[in-house]
Amino acid sequence: MDEDFLKFSFLGYDWITGGRFTMIIASIFVLFPYLKYHKPEYALIVGISVLPLSFTFFPEEFLAFAFLMVVLVLGTYGFHMLVRQSR
Repeated sequence: MDEDFLKFSFLGYDWITGGRFTMIIASIFVLFPYLKYHKPEYALIVGISVLPLSFTFFPEEFLAFAFLMVVLVLGTYGFHMLVRQSR
């Protein structure tokens, strides 16, 4: 009775995503507020709230992924400030 049925149910998703299913779910949670409200601050707030959970599962991989996402959000915010607000 030592079978993990939850792990078995995610086996297909883990095979397709290369074992990074949790990171993809976290990035989708961060992406949705930005797509809905078009405010990078909301994406940063959601990303900060998801960071402890995802860091538990992927310590070294998630930090690189989180830094990349922060750079993309700050770059989008900078682009918005420099290009769209200066018109």
